[in-house]
Amino acid sequence: MPIRVILAALAATATLAACGGDPTPSAADRQAASRKAMLDYAACMRKHGVAMQDPKFNADGGVTLSAGGPDSPAVSPATQRTAQRSCQHFMKAVKPPELSPAEQAQNRRAALAHSRCMRSHGVPNFPDPKFGSDGEVSLQISKSSGLDPRSPAFERAQKACAKLLPGPKATR
Repeated sequence: MPIRVILAALAATATLAACGGDPTPSAADRQAASRKAMLDYAACMRKHGVAMQDPKFNADGGVTLSAGGPDSPAVSPATQRTAQRSCQHFMKAVKPPELSPAEQAQNRRAALAHSRCMRSHGVPNFPDPKFGSDGEVSLQISKSSGLDPRSPAFERAQKACAKLLPGPKATR
């Protein structure tokens, strides 16, 4: 079953925890390591039978990972689960930036406001995000949700609501 996952890095970039070496890697090093982990995840998913495109990295630190789509062959739920279990270690390596409790609360409010905005702008089934303990925010949109991020209505709502997303606003 094709899936679409949208991950939003809510500060500037998603980061990867450092393993050895300099105990304080630069932001550029963390961003490069994070991007590599997400690219490795997509490659692993393809290796396990899921038609996943390479992630799209936005200038503001957001990331979109997509699997399936209208032209992709259907993938059984069992194949999807097996691929996910085999490849999840790559995504577990991706960590959000360290945020203060106040920044985390602000990002949660902004992400929830964005979801409400999407619903009020013609995407009634747009879900609320899920929040992790370290400030991570994720949003999953499956084919069964009836949402199509490439539809004109979705794109119009996204354009209208982008200003509500947390993180840098200069590129929006």
